[in-house]
Amino acid sequence: MFGPGRSAVALAVLSLLSVATAVPARANCLQARSDVLAALSSCGDTAILATCLASVPEANVDTVKTCFLGAGCSAEDAAIEAGFVLKQCEQGLEGAELRVRGGMESMPFITPAPALAGRQNIGFVPPLQCSTDTTITKNACSTIVEADKTSKQCGPTAIVTQVCDRKNVCMKDAKGVDICMVRRDMPTTDGLVVTIFLLVVFIIGVGTMIFLCCKDRREIKRIRAQHEAAQMVKEQKAAAAASGPAPGPAPGPPMAHGQDPFTDPRAQQH
Repeated sequence: MFGPGRSAVALAVLSLLSVATAVPARANCLQARSDVLAALSSCGDTAILATCLASVPEANVDTVKTCFLGAGCSAEDAAIEAGFVLKQCEQGLEGAELRVRGGMESMPFITPAPALAGRQNIGFVPPLQCSTDTTITKNACSTIVEADKTSKQCGPTAIVTQVCDRKNVCMKDAKGVDICMVRRDMPTTDGLVVTIFLLVVFIIGVGTMIFLCCKDRREIKRIRAQHEAAQMVKEQKAAAAASGPAPGPAPGPPMAHGQDPFTDPRAQQH
């Protein structure tokens, strides 16, 4: 039997041997399953990440974290994803493709939202395909670590991405889920009916406003003319009152009492 000292030494040797054998195994896992591991990532460009994971010389946290940083992940997300990738290579990739991280109690993670909320069946095909696959060329860089030296190699990489179909109008809802509807450049029958109705209502409204404005203007002119006529009559009455009564005919000579007009020579002259 071994003593306590020898048991501790044996355990240390076994730990070192397990670590030494685990590192190449993880490196082989990263190179063989880089596409699957990159697809499971919740951040960064998938194509860049797969290329970098396939070319890592050492399967340690710092090297894998550098791949996630180069793919566009934040420092916090890169550390989480690097630990997750190495953990999956240690435990096997049977459950990795389903992205079940319930067993990883040692690190926090964020599960991405499902592509279609409320759809639990994987075989569901939406009636309208929002996006189409297209290939673009992007300059991708991979970090190569050799001993104490770190180098970066960059070059054009073909990346398959999804863009909104030209026949659709695409947008995202409040939860970040892609939604789309068919683009209609030509108005439909319902749209034409509604447009014509609104146009008629607009024309009637404008015509009614013009008619009421003209009517108000005519009424204002009529009231103004009546006011001016009443003012002129009032001024004429005031002028007549200021000049006094009109002079009457001049009185004739007084007639003598009892004088006969037929015998009066002055009366006969008239």
